[in-house]
Amino acid sequence: MKRTVCFLLVIFYFSCLYGQEFEKVKTLSKEVKILNLLNGIELSETQKESIRKSIGKVEQIEEDFHREVEEKTELFQAGLEKSVEVLSEGRELPPSLKKEISSHNHQLTEMHREKEEEIFEVALDVKNILEPQQVYQLETFIPCLVPPPGKARVGQTENHESIGKRLDKIRNLPENVYWAQRERIIDMAIKKEKKHLPILAVFDEEAERERIGGLLDEIRSMSDVDFALNMEEVSEEFKMQVEKGNPESKVLRKIRGFLLDPLVLKHI
Repeated sequence: MKRTVCFLLVIFYFSCLYGQEFEKVKTLSKEVKILNLLNGIELSETQKESIRKSIGKVEQIEEDFHREVEEKTELFQAGLEKSVEVLSEGRELPPSLKKEISSHNHQLTEMHREKEEEIFEVALDVKNILEPQQVYQLETFIPCLVPPPGKARVGQTENHESIGKRLDKIRNLPENVYWAQRERIIDMAIKKEKKHLPILAVFDEEAERERIGGLLDEIRSMSDVDFALNMEEVSEEFKMQVEKGNPESKVLRKIRGFLLDPLVLKHI
């Protein structure tokens, strides 16, 4: 018995240790991405001070939210536990319990939405203190751990030259190889787009597949001269369509996710 208990305690210890190490890795990964961004947009001292104050506002909003939501979360949990008990016995949920769960769920969802709206107001204030070139860098910033070689500081934006080189390789594929690989090429492009989709973004995959396929066919039909002259425009068109939908919303999400993270305080 003692041996079993000791064994379980060892498993528990290493599980906790693994959880702590995983959280540490996640935090360090986020910090690297934040540093890639900070090194690129080169904030002035005035901007840094404003961002410090904004981070303080966000921390206060989060603190108020957690305090207000704690009681409702406990009530929601109690309702869900009752539901599990009833459903595990094969019984229907009573109307009063359905109403209770629905009410708690709605309240928590609304409270979370209101909190995010408050934080996005702070993010908008931060956007308004940035220079146009800094806003552009945020628009094109792709969070990654290792910037591509040869890029200047911010390093995560995918420039037209790299896209153009990939498209040129596709242009030079023999006809039979292209048609044999066409769906796989489109699959890879779609997979890359999905990886960078914002949370809850609407994405019409079929329409995007058709758009990419049509664009690839058009690019292959261009002469070498036309492609060389229009490479920048074609490369821009090939970029993910969803990213062109709402540039301001995209910038605010990145400010909220990176410039307003408390980790920033270590480096500004």
